[in-house]
Amino acid sequence: MMQLQNNLGFFAHVDEKNPMVKEVNKNIKRLEEQVESLKSKLSHGRQYVKNFTAPKEESKEAQAENNEDNSEE
Repeated sequence: MMQLQNNLGFFAHVDEKNPMVKEVNKNIKRLEEQVESLKSKLSHGRQYVKNFTAPKEESKEAQAENNEDNSEE
């Protein structure tokens, strides 16, 4: 995407109706949408991992308490 934006800089004086400029702008927009989609997926994935690992920690604490209770008997 950065390369396309850089390349577009060489056409600063060219009309926006130029097919090549249109194609580059279209590709940049498509890539920006993909980046946003991937950021969203990454955020959801991180949240999933955070939620997935949190119960394990709680269950370890509960097991430790159960072990303490059983050892007292």
